[in-house]
Amino acid sequence: MLVGYARVSTPEQSLNLQQDALARAGCERMFTDVASGAQAERPGLSAALTFLRLNYGERWRQGEAVATGFVESTVNAVVSKRMVKKQQMQWTPKGSHLLLQVRIRVLNGELDDLFRECYPSFRTPPIETRTAAA
Repeated sequence: MLVGYARVSTPEQSLNLQQDALARAGCERMFTDVASGAQAERPGLSAALTFLRLNYGERWRQGEAVATGFVESTVNAVVSKRMVKKQQMQWTPKGSHLLLQVRIRVLNGELDDLFRECYPSFRTPPIETRTAAA
């Protein structure tokens, strides 16, 4: 599914040309904003990014395939650089799924908290995190 995003700077401008171009390109879902380029908040862009974000946990629970190729290629690139490897690593579906879960926790900022549950003396959280939790 193609997803499109269109933005104009002022209400006097029209989104029609951009929306027509996105429709001709085959976009099935479109998000729009009327906001200047300097404006930080763009609800249409935020909605588009939220729509595009995959929920791997939900897909896994529904029995849908979760592609692991990007995880495998990333790990292979890192390992190759650090170990001067000449062949690709081969991953089992379970191994690549577990690696993906670790990567998701790192990106979500949850891995440190998980480690602290098992190892209380593990690295203290940053000051802004401690003040927000209080």
